[in-house]
Amino acid sequence: MGGVLYVLSGEEFYSIAANGAATQITGTVPGAERVRIANNGTDIVIVRPDDNTAYKSDGSTVTQITDPVYAEWGATDVDYLDGYLVFSRPDSHQFFNTGLNEVTFNALDITSADGKPDNLLGLIVDHREIFLPGTESCELWYNAANQTGSPFSRSPNGVLEIGCGAAYSPAKSDNAINWLANDKTVRRLNGVTPVRISQHGVEAAIERMSVTSDAFGMSYSQEGHMFYVLTFPNAGRTFVYDSTTKEWHERESLGYNRWRVNCIVEAYGKQIVGDSESGKVGILDPDTHEEWGEPQRVAWTYQSIYAERNRASHLRFEIAFNAGHGVPVGQGENPLATLKVSDDGGNTWRARPTRSLGRIGKYEARAVWWNNGSSRDRVYQVEITDPVPLFVFDTQVEVEGGRL
Repeated sequence: MGGVLYVLSGEEFYSIAANGAATQITGTVPGAERVRIANNGTDIVIVRPDDNTAYKSDGSTVTQITDPVYAEWGATDVDYLDGYLVFSRPDSHQFFNTGLNEVTFNALDITSADGKPDNLLGLIVDHREIFLPGTESCELWYNAANQTGSPFSRSPNGVLEIGCGAAYSPAKSDNAINWLANDKTVRRLNGVTPVRISQHGVEAAIERMSVTSDAFGMSYSQEGHMFYVLTFPNAGRTFVYDSTTKEWHERESLGYNRWRVNCIVEAYGKQIVGDSESGKVGILDPDTHEEWGEPQRVAWTYQSIYAERNRASHLRFEIAFNAGHGVPVGQGENPLATLKVSDDGGNTWRARPTRSLGRIGKYEARAVWWNNGSSRDRVYQVEITDPVPLFVFDTQVEVEGGRL
């Protein structure tokens, strides 16, 4: 708000300056669950979906909203549109709004997204429309400037015949809303069409999870790529969709099953992230190859080399990369790559000797593994945990013949 970043960490609310200096705001926001935050340019509102209470801050103090109308309704989510703060009401298909440019409430400023009889899970504003995800359907509403009651009306063709599978999954990325649908696919809103963007591998992984309703979505852009990040805390998995390349990858922090980042916001020309483990705030920097002081593991797996059940000899495996970019001292001074091989479809792995990626200035270094045995169905994986930049340009595998 006002060009200043505000952050809730635990129960404490902070303003963070461009130089990273944090100032605690007077007052607290009790609880430890995820919250929703929006502002109208003058006041910040924090909604606690776990108990439906809300708090207001002008940047100097934070206090609970005690308005009797709000106290009767409660809220699970909040966003901003055209001078109004808009809230979704829990266990209902209703949503309501504040007065224009103020945090006041009127018992008439409420309406229902009742194209289907399901309950709302939240809301998010995009392109001056309110996207209202429900358990079985989603709706789009706009500011119709109605003179009585709610100022909002349903958009033409504004009922989508698919719902939302996780209240915190919707996030805006690359000029559109993405979310986990109730059929456990990932969708991207194109006009009024919920386009499927998930691939079968991602969907199969989601189907196997015992809990998916806790998933939360985030988004950010970096170096021309637009990312939608979907984390499943209970399952311990994080999937990332790059809308620039239209490809998925999985992300995890070293020592964890999921990516540690819990929230992302762009501020001061940087991507600011919150750590789920320490409560610290950091910067998502492509030139930093650690996470809060911990090594950053990078691994990729190649498709199977299938010899039609014949036993083929694997003579050479080589990656072409930007060699010679080790760090001056410490871990990464002589960065190493580990090659792992599997001959049973990726179920079990064995490691080959490490290869150097080149100390500083060793630009001609090669990572080559010779005499890699024989296999009927070989899968390769390369892993790096040293804090160095890595760009792989090519991979070459030399395979010879085969015998029964």
